[in-house]
Amino acid sequence: MIRFKKSKMILFLVCVFSIFITKVKADIRCFKVPQNKSLLLSNSSKYSPDLKWKTADKSIANVNEYGIVTGVSQGKTEIKMTNLKNSTVTGYDIEIIEEEPIRTFGISSNLVASNENFQAEVFTPKNAVAVKFLVTGKNYKREFVVNKKEKEQRGSFLWKKDLKIQPEGIYKIEVFSKINNQWKTCSEGTCGVKILKKYNAENTFLGEKRVSRKCENFIKSFEGFVPNVYKDVAGYFTIGYGKLLLPYDVFYDNVSKEESNLIFLKSLNENFSTPLNKFLLNNKIKCSQNQFDALLSFTYNLGIGWLSSKNKIKSTILDSQTVNTAILGKVTSSNGIYLRKTPDTTLKPTGVLRCGDVVTILSEEKVNEKWYKVSTELGKTGFCCADYLKLNTVNTSEIDLDKIDSEEFVNYFSKYHNAGRKCCILLLKRRFCELDIFFKGKYISVSDCKLSNFDYAIPDCMKNKI
Repeated sequence: MIRFKKSKMILFLVCVFSIFITKVKADIRCFKVPQNKSLLLSNSSKYSPDLKWKTADKSIANVNEYGIVTGVSQGKTEIKMTNLKNSTVTGYDIEIIEEEPIRTFGISSNLVASNENFQAEVFTPKNAVAVKFLVTGKNYKREFVVNKKEKEQRGSFLWKKDLKIQPEGIYKIEVFSKINNQWKTCSEGTCGVKILKKYNAENTFLGEKRVSRKCENFIKSFEGFVPNVYKDVAGYFTIGYGKLLLPYDVFYDNVSKEESNLIFLKSLNENFSTPLNKFLLNNKIKCSQNQFDALLSFTYNLGIGWLSSKNKIKSTILDSQTVNTAILGKVTSSNGIYLRKTPDTTLKPTGVLRCGDVVTILSEEKVNEKWYKVSTELGKTGFCCADYLKLNTVNTSEIDLDKIDSEEFVNYFSKYHNAGRKCCILLLKRRFCELDIFFKGKYISVSDCKLSNFDYAIPDCMKNKI
């Protein structure tokens, strides 16, 4: 009996000790960080003055007041976070591993027109002696080796390669750096590119779009460039051209403008352009290039949440739906037909339509008794031979942003001018500039932006601040 009680006591102590050990282990997190790369160790994207950070070995890893750890040399160390509010201490096991063979990789545009030149750019460590690009797609595989670097920037090498792909489709591009006579890559060494048909940027149409250069420059002018991590007006950790850092992000701090531009374009296209295109296509929303650019700039600044949440801007867009009668023409020639700029065969064709492609007939009356004026699915207009088009009249339901309730859209759009729950004049300027892009196709930089130059009403909450 006594032995039984003693056994129960031992079991109890073992359980308590196990719980204690489990709790201690739960407070210790392990992270691997490549040399010369940084990690946002904080579990928040926002700065907190209550958190204090300390590294056990500065020769292996540094940590700053934001909780950003930077790998100095290979090895293991511990980072401690002290919460001054409740005096708790959390330990993090940090292992600094070998430097990555690819530092940053990207292309000049995520969406490229068929047979259009674009550029692949990559930053590597200084011990790389060459880089290799591997482009793959459906029935397509090409390899390009570059032996001459462009320049050295902030302890890394920049390499570039001009590319051109004709067949439409989705392609994967991988890059390898040659280090110690071996071709090496990592997770940073892959990106995708979509090759599309050329489209008429001035017309509204339903189809995937790419960010214009004017839009890229507009966003960058408002975001500004900072090479190191900083706190924005709302206290969020940001770097480069307004890139928001998320908890436990691994990234490169102290970046050059060229490297930051690659990061900006990759984020812009993959994280913002892709969901915006998906929203437009899923809801069958026709828009022009400038309307797409305005919505993209808004999304980059606000975040993609508005695309899936209930809000007045989204409702105003979706309420622009109209029902129309359209005459469609289906290409019947097995060899396809030419799209021509004029209703004759004297000039070089401006495009080719394949068998089964569908165009919209813009006028029932034939031109010169043989040609229909048409619009393609990508908004390109021209003339096609009537003999090879089978016509069909259909009722179509569509949303066209040319027909949006402009007064309502301006009213709701202008309300998004708060930062940290405070009215911000710079954000109101940005909203007005985006409205000018949307309605007028007018792009201006932040330095040329004055509220007095706009026709839009100043919100009541801002009138005393101007």
